[in-house]
Amino acid sequence: RATPSFVKSRVSYTKMVAFVTLVTFVGSMVGALFASRQGVELDDDPVYKKRLAEGLVSSTSVTEYEIKPYARRSLIIFGVSLVVVMVYATAVTGMSNPPLPRTAAIMCVMMTAALMTKLLCHIDLTCVSDQSTFKGGMSAALCILGVAWLGNTFVSANLDALQQFGQSVIQQYPWLLSVVLFFGAALLYSQGATTVTFMPVAAAMNVSVGAMVASFPAVSGLFVLPTYPTVVAAIEMDDTGTTRIGKFVLNHPFLLPGIITIAAAVALGFALAPLML
Repeated sequence: RATPSFVKSRVSYTKMVAFVTLVTFVGSMVGALFASRQGVELDDDPVYKKRLAEGLVSSTSVTEYEIKPYARRSLIIFGVSLVVVMVYATAVTGMSNPPLPRTAAIMCVMMTAALMTKLLCHIDLTCVSDQSTFKGGMSAALCILGVAWLGNTFVSANLDALQQFGQSVIQQYPWLLSVVLFFGAALLYSQGATTVTFMPVAAAMNVSVGAMVASFPAVSGLFVLPTYPTVVAAIEMDDTGTTRIGKFVLNHPFLLPGIITIAAAVALGFALAPLML
């Protein structure tokens, strides 16, 4: 529901995307810098030394990956589809009755991209379901659907109580919204579900639009639990075996770089929001 802060601010979709892109890029670079200083060199890693002594990994072997035919063409199709989605979303901003809502447009464009990939890149559809990325993606989709539905139902049913409990605190300390979004994303497993679940609550509390946009990068806290498909895939792709989940589950190698990335992006967002929004 609209609030006075949104009505007065009139932050355009283009400006919001540009703002979020800037702060998240800077935050990612800060996190990458920290990650590059994390741990020890491979030759000094005790896990790598142990695996090397056991013959589980070779210090001279180079993994060769076979690039499938038409891989570049499929990548171009996917990249063009992303550009089309962004251009359409920008073009329909402010329209009271667009030809297609943004969500429907994304689905149409991506389904069209999948069809074009099949037709132009000669994909064998019988092999798609056997890919590890497909299995991980479908498992994540089912988890996201169930958990997000549960979370959204809980928040919607207790919206008045949440407003009364958190309104004064959030308005006094707007940065706490980023904390809520961060832990919400860790539980809901989806940036979109986290945004849809918690942003309307923040709007109902009359949180300033600057604070909401500045806190938005915190919806990427999906890495807290090392069960998200991208985290699992990153661990599996490390053939040295040195990237692994810690003994206490949460002490995995992605936690600190991820937290630093989000903290840097949110801090920069709050610093630039009064100047850009």
